[in-house]
Amino acid sequence: MNTLAQAPGPEVAASQDRQALLTQAQTALYEHYAERDGMISAQIDYEGGVEQAVQQAAEHVRNDPDLLDVQLTGVVQSSLRELERSDEAHIADDLQFTWDSFEKLAADDTFKNHADDYLLSYLDHYRVFIKSVDDPQAVFGQQPGLKSAHVLYAAVESAYHGDMAHTEELLGQLDYAPHLQSLLRERLVAAQNYDPQAVKVSDQESAQHLQKFVAHTLGSEALPAVPESAAVAVSINTTLETAEALFDPFSSGRYLSVHEHDSAGGHEATWRTRTHRNQGYRQQRRSREESLGHEHNIFLPPPVYGALTDERQAKGGASPYGDVVLYPKLENLDAKGATYTWGDSLEFNLEPPEYRSLNAQDARKAYQIMAANPPANFSEGIGYIEAQIPGLHMTDLAKIDVTYRFDKSSPEYLEDCLRVARQAQQHGVESALVLSQSDLIKAAEQRGKEPTEYANFLVEQAHQRYPDVPVVIK
Repeated sequence: MNTLAQAPGPEVAASQDRQALLTQAQTALYEHYAERDGMISAQIDYEGGVEQAVQQAAEHVRNDPDLLDVQLTGVVQSSLRELERSDEAHIADDLQFTWDSFEKLAADDTFKNHADDYLLSYLDHYRVFIKSVDDPQAVFGQQPGLKSAHVLYAAVESAYHGDMAHTEELLGQLDYAPHLQSLLRERLVAAQNYDPQAVKVSDQESAQHLQKFVAHTLGSEALPAVPESAAVAVSINTTLETAEALFDPFSSGRYLSVHEHDSAGGHEATWRTRTHRNQGYRQQRRSREESLGHEHNIFLPPPVYGALTDERQAKGGASPYGDVVLYPKLENLDAKGATYTWGDSLEFNLEPPEYRSLNAQDARKAYQIMAANPPANFSEGIGYIEAQIPGLHMTDLAKIDVTYRFDKSSPEYLEDCLRVARQAQQHGVESALVLSQSDLIKAAEQRGKEPTEYANFLVEQAHQRYPDVPVVIK
């Protein structure tokens, strides 16, 4: 009796298709990086060649189908790790390869489930690359896939500026990458449906977290009376160079997030510094942000970090991060759905941030309690009340203060400070050059001058250069 071999069932066929996808993706990955020094080439050498390495991986999956998701994830993460290791001679090829690899994997659920992470990590590298290129069109001519990557880059920037219609229009140009195009359209719909003002921490939870803050910092079970103090504001400390880039005439006006800086409050990532904050750091940040209620979506701006302060503080709430202090309009923070935690949200010596989150009112109370008590009373890691602000544009700012550093004192440095303050004014943002009273007194003593005399000298120098920039002593 003749019997026909039965065709595999849908589940078996799907598994076979995914195994074939894995084999194809791994082969391409190994062949692309086979000649480089790194983990991939070491694995190839250990297994005895590309073909043997791929066969070994396929054998593992046949013996344990549950490893299929792990292996597919490994292909993506290996591609991103190699981008971190890439150099100027290879980066265009590597970005092209990774984009093509993502397109092949984008139809699979393993990729879809973490697509925002993968694509944001990719864009972190692409952003550094494209800003270092003098003629992008010449690059696109040699690497046509990168033109699609650039479309995604432009679409994300458009979304961060709130122009979802233009983002949708740009995604229509991703015909070169239909799987990514479909996936990104789904993510855009989710971003359009997101309500930033949805409650992220209830009043009851916030009150409990405030009580925990008092117990942790002051060792008291009773909530102390909140003293009357100066108006509480949110401040973002940044560097002079970063502020100048923000107010540059050719700037988009968007303040870059920590994922795009090479250090807190620091410079935009460059070839020299781009790996200071690697994929692991970014994933930790994004995980913490998500735990606080921030939607993790490639088309929603990642949080910018600030700290609570008040008008008595000359240097803002987190002065180690920079001498320029940006003050967002408080009403804009509420509209954006800003969140707050006591202590650094990435501090691992404290409870996870979702157990330290506060609403805006309780965050101000926590700051006022801190302001009324000596810093010595506070435990390690409780240096400030942190704010997480979903995206920041120069139009969100009420004012900026450029704090003068006396240890950098020179005519050129004074010129730099005043120029940034004037640039802010030209964009309609109130600004001032701020002299810290305590620093002024120390600097005057070191120079053998009376503080008033030295202050008058600096004020006169400033007004001679930029008469419209006020000088304030705090």
